[in-house]
Amino acid sequence: MIQELANKVLRHWSSILFNAGVAVTIYYSGKFLSRSIEEILGILITFTLVRVLIKKAKHYKEWQLCFLWCTAIFTTLFLVCSVSFALSLLLSIFAAIIMSNHADIYQWSPHMERKNKLKKISSIDDFEALLSNMLIKPKHKDLLRYIYIEDMTLMQAAEKLNIEYSTVKVWHSEALARLQTAL
Repeated sequence: MIQELANKVLRHWSSILFNAGVAVTIYYSGKFLSRSIEEILGILITFTLVRVLIKKAKHYKEWQLCFLWCTAIFTTLFLVCSVSFALSLLLSIFAAIIMSNHADIYQWSPHMERKNKLKKISSIDDFEALLSNMLIKPKHKDLLRYIYIEDMTLMQAAEKLNIEYSTVKVWHSEALARLQTAL
């Protein structure tokens, strides 16, 4: 059992080190803004618990982006805390939900014009004809079918395809880029 734990720590040492660094930065950010230990821990624990309960947290591939987002979010929550601790806790819950894959903010992207063109295709046969003319991978075609024919969200399509949400976002973006030439 101890050997198993040691192996896990060794496999994930860079993530553990990064998360410890982020936690220290968040702590000093709160201290710099004159927040008490109770306020800092309250906001941090609330945010973390909500993300753990949701079980579908977003993770950035670049550590710099993750570090920047965490620092910005918690600095903002600490600033709000100077107005109201309760409001800061509510906003930390909201931020944790937004930072999960349950908030499909991808819907607000610049791809909306192409998405709307796809939604205007009235018959399944026309849609299938369009897909057959596109040079994209079969799984990408399945993704477009799930989203535009079966009217699934990106999250639902990710679950149906049994892949990560971030992968679905990339596939969707690639398929829409190729679709621009097909429409």
